[in-house]
Amino acid sequence: MCGSRPGYVEWVADSYVEREKKFDVRPEFSLPPLAGARLETHQLHATYFDTDDGLLQARGVTLRRRRGGSDDGWHLKVPHPEGKLELHADGGSTKPPPELTSVARGLRLDQPLRQQAILKTVREAHRLYTSEGGLVAEVADDRVCATVGSTGETVRWREIEIELGPAGSLDAMQRLVGQLTEAGASPSTGGSKYARAVGAPLTHRWTGIAGVIDDYLQTQYERLAWGDLRMRCGENAVHKTRVAVRRCRSTLRIFSILFDETRTAHLDAELKWYAQALGTVRDLDVARRLLEQDLDSAPETSISHAAAAGLIGSLEDAREHAWKHLLDVLDGQRYGYLLRELADWRREAHWTRATADDPDAADCVWTLVKRARKKSDKRLADAESTADDAIDEALHRARKAAKRTRYAAELARPIMGKKAKRTAKAHEQRQDVLGTTQDHRMVAAVLHDLAGKHATSSDVAFACGILAERHNHAKERARR
Repeated sequence: MCGSRPGYVEWVADSYVEREKKFDVRPEFSLPPLAGARLETHQLHATYFDTDDGLLQARGVTLRRRRGGSDDGWHLKVPHPEGKLELHADGGSTKPPPELTSVARGLRLDQPLRQQAILKTVREAHRLYTSEGGLVAEVADDRVCATVGSTGETVRWREIEIELGPAGSLDAMQRLVGQLTEAGASPSTGGSKYARAVGAPLTHRWTGIAGVIDDYLQTQYERLAWGDLRMRCGENAVHKTRVAVRRCRSTLRIFSILFDETRTAHLDAELKWYAQALGTVRDLDVARRLLEQDLDSAPETSISHAAAAGLIGSLEDAREHAWKHLLDVLDGQRYGYLLRELADWRREAHWTRATADDPDAADCVWTLVKRARKKSDKRLADAESTADDAIDEALHRARKAAKRTRYAAELARPIMGKKAKRTAKAHEQRQDVLGTTQDHRMVAAVLHDLAGKHATSSDVAFACGILAERHNHAKERARR
């Protein structure tokens, strides 16, 4: 079930993991005998919705309204490690319901959903049960007629689908697969019925330096889209999503001479805003992990159990508030603007020069990576010579430069090979060392804020003071 937030759970009437396998068969295929199966025949009518450029389909996601059979209503199917996660909503409306379109907002990059195909299926469903009446599996023999787009063009085919029921097992699936393949069925290569009907979405592939950079950015766009879905479903995908944002921003900055300056500035500003909302949650997660370690190792005489409980409880309250704010961000207008900007960049990055056939593409990439590496070295040297009252900020700047260099070198690996790998590894290590200092600094700041909120609770304020001092000392040791 999606969601840990009131409203997210109630939105979706039902959800489950669909475990199925599809098979291609000839029109004259004969289904092998399925002992004890009960036959049901259904006339199914499914209307599929997607963005005009097939964003859902490209991610293996389908949104449909089905009439007929045992599962009337709206279905949103998304990939899952065990098969497909299927989310249901009532099917009264002819337009996609907001409880499903909202869940899929990041996956569709806030693009409008329009009817793309209608599939009419005659299904002979052979249902297998245990002796206690539990559904083991349904073997569906489907004859499909698909009408695609506004042209009225039709496509017809026949396929077999095995879907495990609540009482099903992998052994049961394997037995049924064996029966079908022995009878002449072959595993389907067409994906969902919708994907088979409409074909693969059109994509543009760049070459040269543009291709290398765009491939890297496309990977980050995918991580942002799936992170959106996972967070809406209550999963803590904040860290990975935030890293994807950072990689996008790093690419826009390190390779800025290749992009339109105005468009890059707009996207970078919006990504920075989103990263801040993610960062508040992430900082509190890190703070709690480190403070729980502190409390486990603290002498019992220094911090009382009541003070420790009050401190952790206050952290939980702050984290819950930050999480709710993040979910509000995901539903907000500004985030919709960011998603639409990403959709625009996904279709075509805003290049300022013809890069596709540049014979010096590799040299150009490596020149920009070396420039980033030089800046990282300079910022680290500057931090080492900075006065104590400004060194925290200088180290933070050095860490950000190290991350940008690491990400740029990771991007360059497909064309620069081992030297890019070595650069990325060295700056990852630098980032980690500097990150330790930043974490201690951040935890001390969190404790300072908590102490102010608990000014009337001497035990909690005292615990905050002890732990803040510990992290300030740890920060000084890490700096040395």
